[in-house]
Amino acid sequence: FIRMWRVCKNPSHTDNKNIYALETVKAYVELESVLLGHTEAVTAVKWFDNGFVSCGLDFGILIWQLSADNLWESNMRLGQLFGNKNAFFGVDVTPDLQLVTAYTYTGACYAWVKDEGDYRSVGEFTGHFAKVMDVAWNSTGEFLVSCSTDQTTRAYCASPRGVWKEVSRAQIHGYNMNSIAMLNLGEPFCDLLVCGADEKILRILEPPVHFVNYLNTYGGKSVRLFTNNKEEEKEIILSESPLLYRSVKESGQEVLGLMTKAFKEEKKSFYYDDEEKK
Repeated sequence: FIRMWRVCKNPSHTDNKNIYALETVKAYVELESVLLGHTEAVTAVKWFDNGFVSCGLDFGILIWQLSADNLWESNMRLGQLFGNKNAFFGVDVTPDLQLVTAYTYTGACYAWVKDEGDYRSVGEFTGHFAKVMDVAWNSTGEFLVSCSTDQTTRAYCASPRGVWKEVSRAQIHGYNMNSIAMLNLGEPFCDLLVCGADEKILRILEPPVHFVNYLNTYGGKSVRLFTNNKEEEKEIILSESPLLYRSVKESGQEVLGLMTKAFKEEKKSFYYDDEEKK
């Protein structure tokens, strides 16, 4: 439930048990409305010019405004219906109600922009949901990497509109990440990522194809994947301007970021049945 309280000089009913006196300012607080819209606990509310928005653990965001009958009504619901649904823990809105943002427990942020009376979901920014332990710039200053005790390493770069956002979750680990650094291979190669965790092991990670393609498309410079064989590189280049590599599903490479997943090769069996002994 959401309870609406009104501060007034003279209450409408002095014998109402939902009226409380504020002796310090000589005013009263009167319960005006009890609103039911969420099916789970309400976590946050935020006022705008002529109403407010609320969010809760039911994966929903409600927009409340006064009707012609002077009643509070929810005339718009935002949130998630399918997929990886998250309970919202906070919400914010611009005064003109053109932009609504909300965040979840895992650090994910969601945003909706008003477009011709309706709201459409737009690309949101993300970040760590635990303590950030270290950050580092690459050698040319095109992107930033960070590591955290949420056991992830993330890379941030400018979007086509100039807004910085997370473009790669470079590592999802089983230990808290403590330190991070960029290893410069010299131009025109993309830097390698060096990270250390509580397991007391340093890992050197190569950038994946999709990350290099993003930098070449929106970063303003042309970086290359490190390779010793130029002829083999020509076979996987999709475009020269901007320099784009073909995206292939090889080596068990994870789509989330810079790490690769080890997998066992199928071993040939050396046991056979002798046809003469059957």
